[in-house]
Amino acid sequence: MIQAEQLHARILGELDLSRDIPDEELTELIHRVLDEASSREYIPLGKKAELGRELFNAFRNLIFFRNFWKMMRSRRL
Repeated sequence: MIQAEQLHARILGELDLSRDIPDEELTELIHRVLDEASSREYIPLGKKAELGRELFNAFRNLIFFRNFWKMMRSRRL
């Protein structure tokens, strides 16, 4: 079974974290990776939707905290 950690690593490898990523672009990337994974191995629709939500929330938080950290660092300088 496809693990969320494997999908997370795959998405992280494709993200350009040097810029802000719009929600739509992040969603498209997550859907593309999930579709590729489900073409190799069956993933029930409910599980696919759950993985999509988990991955979106995890990456949205990562991007938010990365931006927050950058802002805090720039204020100290």
